[in-house]
Amino acid sequence: MREYWLVYPYEQTVYQFVLNIDSQRYQLQALFVQDELAMPYLFPDLHINLADVFAHQEI
Repeated sequence: MREYWLVYPYEQTVYQFVLNIDSQRYQLQALFVQDELAMPYLFPDLHINLADVFAHQEI
C-alpha cells in the first residue's frame, strides 16, 4: 500500500498519508477539510468533493 487516508467524519477532515520510498515510512502528504477537493496522490486526476461526502453525514 502506497497511500492511505484517515477520515474523521465528525471533524470533517481527511488526512492523506503517502509512503516515502527512501525511508519506508508514511508521511502526511495533505490535510483536506470540509468542502475542499481531495485528490489522491496515486490518481491525481481524481477529485473528490468533500462537501458531497460530508453532506450525507448525520451528527
